[in-house]
Amino acid sequence: ALVAARRAEALVVGLPLDASQQLTAQAEHCRRYGERLAQRLELPLSFVNEYASSWAAGERHGLQGDRSGALDSAAAALLLEQWLVEGPEPAPVAAATPAVGPGEVVQAS
Repeated sequence: ALVAARRAEALVVGLPLDASQQLTAQAEHCRRYGERLAQRLELPLSFVNEYASSWAAGERHGLQGDRSGALDSAAAALLLEQWLVEGPEPAPVAAATPAVGPGEVVQAS
């Protein structure tokens, strides 16, 4: 009902990769959660590398050290902006390898 009410067409999940673009334990958790959620909601799923997104949002909006939630919201907006600008199109829910951006692929372990 919420998917229809919000007219959601895709699910975009941020993956906290490390500086060398490798899956972290938290990224693996996010990947599994995103896959379960996409299947449950029956939405196509895309992953976006969220490495340094909070830092970038803090720099862009002067929110360094913010604890009100504004920094997290700004970082989430940057992830969506990145996804819209760079793509890719949402992959089908059953896709074996999630795409994170142009030319980047996260290898599921």
